[in-house]
Amino acid sequence: MRIISLTLKNFQGIKALSLTPNGNDLAVYGDNGTGKTTVFNAFTWLLFGKASTGAKNFTPKTRGAEGELHGLEHTVDAVLECGGRHVSLTKTFREVYKKRRGSVHEEFEGHTTEFFVDGVPVKEKHYTESVEELWGGDADLAKILTMPEYFAEILPWEKRRALLLELCGDVCDADVLRSDEELAPLSEALEGKSVDDLAKIMHAKKCAVNKRLSELPGRLDEAQRGAEYDGADIDTLQQDLSACEEEKRVLVETRALIAGTATAEKKQELAALKVELSEASAAYRSACIEQSAEAKEILDSLKEQARKAEKELSALNGEKVALDIKRDTVCRRRAEILKEYEDALALSFDEGSTVCPCCHRPLPEEEIAKLREDFSLSKSARLSEINEKGKREASRDMITALDMAAAQLERSIEEHKKTLTDATEAVLKAERALPTFPPFEETEKGREIAARIVAKREEIANSTQTCTEALAEQDGKIYAAGAKENALRDNIARYNAAQRAKRRVDALLEEQKMLAAEYEDAERIVYLCELFVRQKSAMLTERINEHFKTVRFSLFAEQINGGVKDECEALIPSADGAMVPYALANNAARINAGIEIIGTISRHLGIELPLFIDNAESVTHVADTSAQKILLVVSEKDKSLRAEVLC
Repeated sequence: MRIISLTLKNFQGIKALSLTPNGNDLAVYGDNGTGKTTVFNAFTWLLFGKASTGAKNFTPKTRGAEGELHGLEHTVDAVLECGGRHVSLTKTFREVYKKRRGSVHEEFEGHTTEFFVDGVPVKEKHYTESVEELWGGDADLAKILTMPEYFAEILPWEKRRALLLELCGDVCDADVLRSDEELAPLSEALEGKSVDDLAKIMHAKKCAVNKRLSELPGRLDEAQRGAEYDGADIDTLQQDLSACEEEKRVLVETRALIAGTATAEKKQELAALKVELSEASAAYRSACIEQSAEAKEILDSLKEQARKAEKELSALNGEKVALDIKRDTVCRRRAEILKEYEDALALSFDEGSTVCPCCHRPLPEEEIAKLREDFSLSKSARLSEINEKGKREASRDMITALDMAAAQLERSIEEHKKTLTDATEAVLKAERALPTFPPFEETEKGREIAARIVAKREEIANSTQTCTEALAEQDGKIYAAGAKENALRDNIARYNAAQRAKRRVDALLEEQKMLAAEYEDAERIVYLCELFVRQKSAMLTERINEHFKTVRFSLFAEQINGGVKDECEALIPSADGAMVPYALANNAARINAGIEIIGTISRHLGIELPLFIDNAESVTHVADTSAQKILLVVSEKDKSLRAEVLC
């Protein structure tokens, strides 16, 4: 792709600018701030909608002293030569204003962008597809092919490395393994895994094995201390324990014989006395109950009569309360009806009804007479109706009858109160007449049996005291035999623990040998993986650097621990032949190195875009390239942009 012409209108401070390199190299001169970078921004905005600097929220609008200028159309137009044909691209960015209904002024609605291909207006999607068809790449690739410093300085090293591998091809792992006989054992260890994964697995294994090895000395020391034992052998201990258990068994049986024969018969006699006491006490209680049965039966009958009298009295009291409530209700109703009768009786004829409500003249006499007659009849009927209601609902006879019924209930209540009082006194008298009996323990027979029990207990106590010394001596012998048995069992436990500890020591020593072998094997595989990486890095670096004339790339960096770390740093030869990192080289060397890198990438991809070189004034000799060069040159004397075609 080559630029035939590039025209800017109201683009980021450039009111109008037309460049016509006709596909040739072009130098654009201007002082700082005159808009050289803006030319590059216009080209990238036209093709990709972004600034060459990567600035976010990029806008082509022009700013004045008070902010953005409004009402302008911001246009970039270019004619490009692609594949032997000319293509015209135009993009216009402008503000949109609309007049609201009922308003005389237009209001700002937003922005719109218009797209043209060969003068034909198109949608954004069609425009983007047309641009991509011209060279088939994305915005990142456009920056790589148009900015010398972008690939080596701005593009992330991972993407830089990936593109180089795409250009030059990766090195096959099998080729690396065949390149050095020392790597032969690695082929078998890989088993379908990548070298990187194998190295990670072996590193993890080393750490795990090393952790286990570091724990072994403490575990060995603990096991060896547990294996220490200086007592008798196990056969002697077992024989001594059997003899001790037999001795203790005989002593326990002897003690039980001594304790049992001394008091067993007397305790049986005491138990028989307790049974005799219990049976005599039960017989005494039965006799007492039988003697008081008749009096108890009379008392229960009197209590039943008292309960019946109390229940009847309670029922009468309930009837009296209900009757009182009914009388109060009838009396209140009678008062209400009397009040209603008095109110009806007090009604008088309305003299105002004798006047016509329309003309306000007195009605005829016959009509007035009729009105008076109707009022009298209505009043009489109302008084008669109220009187009948009083007789029906609250007559004096009804109240008198209720009073008589209440008096009758009062007399009946008084009679039942006397009956309840008499019944209660009879119950109290019967309770006092009940026979009383002393507790069995206070009877002659009870005292006699209790005395025999006390005497038998004294006999048992005296007998127990007699054999206490013999039992104490026997207990001492049993305790000594038990202590000897416990000591023998402790020694047997110590012997068994020591034997287990010895077996544990042997197992730990065997584990230590096995872990040491595993660690050495993992360390050997890690070494081979690192050797593989170094070998592959050397082969890969050589393959990539073959595609560049002067620029070299460092794809791997040796680390302090001997490992290799991926990187992708461009190196530029200095005047004395030493390779200098791109970031440390002078500006001219960086620009020419960037042109060389772009040339290699362009040849591989078959894509060539115009190459914009900023700060070109710092380069005395710009590297040769088949791409069209747009040199942006700082020139203090040029206070406005000046373009010059380079043939």
